[in-house]
Amino acid sequence: NNGLRLRLVRQPDFVLNLVQQGPLAFSYYLYTRETLTLRLFRNRAVLPSALVKPFLAPDIREYDYLLQVQGGADELAGTELLDRLTALPTVQYASEFDPYELKYKENLIF
Repeated sequence: NNGLRLRLVRQPDFVLNLVQQGPLAFSYYLYTRETLTLRLFRNRAVLPSALVKPFLAPDIREYDYLLQVQGGADELAGTELLDRLTALPTVQYASEFDPYELKYKENLIF
């Protein structure tokens, strides 16, 4: 929040209901403005799970958090957000990717 000068607000956990394995809950934060929506998700499930891969996006499990960006016609448009993220000392690595190219993309489509 401080590093990006945003106010991401904690939301109720995002619950992904897997038919055979049961529900997985993920921490979820939201920032909304008229032209921009940011959703920050923890990639690993909050509670322990019997699943081998208890991730929101199992094909990119090396990422601790996923940031979904919708809109962005303001100061966080284009590569500005990525540049600001990578400049933070607490961020080890940040990358942009197309969620439609992921094997488990249905977990990220809202």
